[in-house]
Amino acid sequence: MKNWEDIHTDFTEELQEEWKEKGFTYEQTKEWIDIGMTVNDVDYVVWLRDVKQKDTDWVLNNGHDKELRAEFSLPQNKSSEDKVTVFCCQHTQKAHELVKDAFSQISNQSPNDTGRKGRVFTNFFNKSRLNNAIDDYKCWMVKASEYLREAENEMRTCNCAEKKENENLSLQEQLKISESNEWKKDEKLEKLNQSFENLQIEKIEKETQLVNTQNQLESKEKQLKNLTTKHEKKLKGKNNEISCLKGFLKNSEEEVLNQKISSKQGELDRLVNKLKVNEELVWKLSDAYEELINSSQKNERKSIRNAESNIRKIKQEIKQKKEVDFDDLNRVYDLCEEVIRLKLQREELREEQQYEVKQEFPFRRFY
Repeated sequence: MKNWEDIHTDFTEELQEEWKEKGFTYEQTKEWIDIGMTVNDVDYVVWLRDVKQKDTDWVLNNGHDKELRAEFSLPQNKSSEDKVTVFCCQHTQKAHELVKDAFSQISNQSPNDTGRKGRVFTNFFNKSRLNNAIDDYKCWMVKASEYLREAENEMRTCNCAEKKENENLSLQEQLKISESNEWKKDEKLEKLNQSFENLQIEKIEKETQLVNTQNQLESKEKQLKNLTTKHEKKLKGKNNEISCLKGFLKNSEEEVLNQKISSKQGELDRLVNKLKVNEELVWKLSDAYEELINSSQKNERKSIRNAESNIRKIKQEIKQKKEVDFDDLNRVYDLCEEVIRLKLQREELREEQQYEVKQEFPFRRFY
């Protein structure tokens, strides 16, 4: 979109529309402004273009701006209504001048005294010259009448008043249309204001509902928090009870294992004393059983075979040392294995207890 202010900073929207209405484009207007015309010279430029039929090049190279503006300011170059008024005034003035000259001529040619002056008038007065003056007067009066008739005809034929009346009627009609449009706009604006007020009311209601909902939500959150705290306390208490029960159970299991180990170990010691078996070989047999059990848990076949081989060798050595009852000897072997298994179970139980304590109190140091 072209900005007319680029042509001249004084170009307003009204002046822009006026130049457009007079038939000038953006480029044509720029050409006239560039040669020295002002933004208010639109009528002068129209006169140059339409009446003088001159373009910008002629005005720039051959025209004389002062003389052209003086000619443009003459009455005949004004509007049609002004032209009629000037024309009538000129013709009426001309008629009055003709009548005045006629009376002046007659006065100069007529006698103005009697007696001696009359005789002088008789000597110099020329009857024919008086007649000529009277004829001239009649001609001038006829011309004055013609000028007056032309002025009257021009006034009668001028339709400026009719144009003005039509323009007024058109303006009144436009005014009525504008008032009607304004009324419609006011009505539409009132509807929009009403709609806006309704929306405001609806917005306030929604905001109130939202606040109520938020309050209810906060209340529910508080209730949930209280319930959660209450249940957490109960759960913590139950967990403590469970921990205590587990600890008691573990302690009970450990006590049971200790009792079993003590019982089995006592029986083993009594058989060893009874059979007078070398205690060192019994300890080696227990160590071999422990190695066998650990290897079996880890599924290490080679270690299992080595442990079984050691057990066989130790049993063979026990048999060679002394003649003993076979059943009693097998009971020694079984007791060695049972005691070792019970001790391993006790070790596993203790490790589980330590692990649970670490899980419950992760930041506590154990020495």
